[in-house]
Amino acid sequence: MAYRQGFSALLQLMISFKKSVDIGVVFRGQLKEASQEGFFCNEICSVVRTFLNEMTLAVHRLLQCRGTALFYVSLFWISCCKSHPSFSSTAAPHPIWNLLGKPGDGYYILAEIGTPPQKFSLLVDTGSSNLAIAGMPHDELDTYFDTRNSSTYKDLGTDVKAVYTQGSWSGHLGRDRVYFPSLLQTVPVETDLAIITTSNNFYVNNSHWQGIVGLGFSVLAQPHGKVKPWFDGLIEKHHINNSFTIELCGPYREGGGSHHHGLLHI
Repeated sequence: MAYRQGFSALLQLMISFKKSVDIGVVFRGQLKEASQEGFFCNEICSVVRTFLNEMTLAVHRLLQCRGTALFYVSLFWISCCKSHPSFSSTAAPHPIWNLLGKPGDGYYILAEIGTPPQKFSLLVDTGSSNLAIAGMPHDELDTYFDTRNSSTYKDLGTDVKAVYTQGSWSGHLGRDRVYFPSLLQTVPVETDLAIITTSNNFYVNNSHWQGIVGLGFSVLAQPHGKVKPWFDGLIEKHHINNSFTIELCGPYREGGGSHHHGLLHI
């Protein structure tokens, strides 16, 4: 039934795609003019967001796959917001944005871990599943998770290691409460997390994040079969759909530097 509904919705959207493309051409022209006048891309592209949301829902119903819409949303949204390199703005991010970042450093989100909460920024990754946080001081970091200061932390007594396309880390598994304040209508979740004790080319200089949250399926989590990822725990506790969307946009200029922003919606 979900497949049939999704396919029908997708067909309807495909029929209207020609109109959307025509609208997109007009928006591109407006964006070029706006970039010269200093308007913020969110104001110019706001009408397009409705189409993106409908496409996201249709693709999710069709394929029933977590994060499937990421490609479509990112492709269209980045095309809209980045098609003109001359675009810049001194305005702060729109209040709804919960992702921040810098070119080449990825996007990160504010997280609270432990009791009482210790605040960190976690890199958002759709190609992995572990939630990992620095557990030791590091030259590239200004803070780390001190397990001794959390009354709810539990050591699981298991070593863990993860290797990415760039960088790697190793440490041990623990469990504690994790909460993302900017993800509306979510709750703190007791989560299996990796406490990073050593790393190789993992942290990025001045990246402003101290760990990573993987949003992929649990089969990707390390060690295999021993970790329930944060997102799976949220689904189980909060009874939400097994899907998410991400909007990526930028850059805007603040303090003389270029920054990106986006929205993670669950």
